[in-house]
Amino acid sequence: MASSSSSSSFLVSPSPPTGNNRRIELAG
Repeated sequence: MASSSSSSSFLVSPSPPTGNNRRIELAG
């Protein structure tokens, strides 16, 4: 469940979580 919440958070503000954004792009 925590993963789902994180996804929404990064989507709402992909500015602060730059690392997360990059990770998602790599996975995709």
